[in-house]
Amino acid sequence: MKMLLMALMLLLVSCAPEPAKEDVDAGLILSRLLAVQDARFVTVEKDGAKAYDFLAEQKKWGEQYNWYKGKVDAGDSIAVKYWLLMGFIADIHNDAELAEAFSSDLVPVYEKKPEQVLGVLRELPFLLPSTGRYMNNHFGFEGMNADKKTPFIDSNQEIICRILGDELGNQFLSYFKQE
Repeated sequence: MKMLLMALMLLLVSCAPEPAKEDVDAGLILSRLLAVQDARFVTVEKDGAKAYDFLAEQKKWGEQYNWYKGKVDAGDSIAVKYWLLMGFIADIHNDAELAEAFSSDLVPVYEKKPEQVLGVLRELPFLLPSTGRYMNNHFGFEGMNADKKTPFIDSNQEIICRILGDELGNQFLSYFKQE
């Protein structure tokens, strides 16, 4: 009987579908961080001249944002780090398109998983300024949510300072006081 069970388990394992390929594009993230052209987006024109296809790169960057956002929504704690890193990169390179996406999406993600977001900020404090700015921008972004800023701060100040500590917590909260 044990042999039969082991044979069935082996059969089930061998017939199981392969795990989905992770669509992580570390090369794209690194090239955006370093502001260098990703060779995958260099094309050769008919006359032999090389051209950079910024639109293709921007499309892939948007796909990465959406992919990570989906992983974050599904509860993947590692994806939170990559997603917030993308926000940092967008912030330092003035990527208006991604900045708008973060300004819209970050507070709702935080409200579902504050400990997860704040834990990443505690671990990687260089992400704190960009994350703070995006979350602040959420309140008043496209004329919406401005009246929710003070209640948000009031209801989250304790958890922010508890998880980040007083120094980082107050630094983070200072982004919400900037007008």
